[in-house]
Amino acid sequence: MAFTGESDEQLFERYRRGEVKAFETLYERHKRAVFRFACRYLGSEGLAEDVMQDVFIKIVRNAAAWEGRSSFTTWMYAITRNQCLDEQRKLAHRRHASLDAPADGDPEGRTLHELTADQQPGAERDSSAREAMERVRQAIANLPEEQREVFVLRQTANIKFKDIAAMLDIPENTVKSRMRYALESIRAELDRHGFRWEDFMV
Repeated sequence: MAFTGESDEQLFERYRRGEVKAFETLYERHKRAVFRFACRYLGSEGLAEDVMQDVFIKIVRNAAAWEGRSSFTTWMYAITRNQCLDEQRKLAHRRHASLDAPADGDPEGRTLHELTADQQPGAERDSSAREAMERVRQAIANLPEEQREVFVLRQTANIKFKDIAAMLDIPENTVKSRMRYALESIRAELDRHGFRWEDFMV
């Protein structure tokens, strides 16, 4: 049975009534977006992959608790945000090296994974594009946490300001202020290196 024309909420209700295929459609529809969100939040593809899997497990486990007060995607991203926060707390207590953590002593803050890849002969790289995307990543990572959180929720997840305010339990004007400061910081950082924010934030 094809569910492509149905909304997220309709699909989730179908799943709650026992139609597993409906959940599979939801998963395929949103897995890349959740991964992208977590990657921008945490700055690590490896951690983002773990978070993505955990998010959909949490959705399954909490299906009965969803009351439909917000859209399915807003609820999904609230779970994703909480998983990212949990991952950040875990990272604070880790001391071992990770392929997805910045390599010690590397002035550009590249990860061990990236350094290893750079050493492979014949690797195809576009240095300008790589630098541009690294500047974007660094600009987001360098934001104060409260600004980065709002930026990722709005820019990556496309959640409305009022829903972000409800999710974070802060006034909507505060959300808008944090977003404005985040955009100003990112644009200024990219401008310093000759890049345009609008060319890379899609």
